[in-house]
Amino acid sequence: MKQSAIAKECAEWIRKKVEIKSLRIPNAAQPRIIHVKNTQGEDLSINGTVDFTTDGLGITPSNRIDSNLCMTGEATKGLLDLFDQVWTDSSAVSDVKNSVLEHMETLYKENPPEFVYYVTLYNIFHDYLDELTEDNIIRSGINVKESVVWNKLYTFQKDGVMGIIDKIEKYNG
Repeated sequence: MKQSAIAKECAEWIRKKVEIKSLRIPNAAQPRIIHVKNTQGEDLSINGTVDFTTDGLGITPSNRIDSNLCMTGEATKGLLDLFDQVWTDSSAVSDVKNSVLEHMETLYKENPPEFVYYVTLYNIFHDYLDELTEDNIIRSGINVKESVVWNKLYTFQKDGVMGIIDKIEKYNG
């Protein structure tokens, strides 16, 4: 229930205090670095394969196999220099802050109920969307699509038939 307020507050924080850039050429093996400038102690650097996601940071469970190294003090300077070289190279990275903020805006703006419904359905069923194709559901040799009844059905009714056939096949009846 607080998602809208939290997203709005987070977006405002990003507008004021964050720069977001993305590599122009995808690189799955790219080094990741989280650098914390500590004004009251030593700087901290976490580098390796960690993603800046909840599972990458260890906040939520995952089956990831990451290799990360945490360093403090002077050892972080070389990593930060390397990061700054890439960060300031406009041929290597592009600014994506506005794009991120546009996506965040959909979380806190007033959306029509239909949009919320579709987003909810997508998030519930997105893992199964590829499975629900006519070719995957109807066994070859069954001529359902050539029947008189099939050709009289509306699209949503055909989708319902496909769902029923899928459940019958999955659960054996």
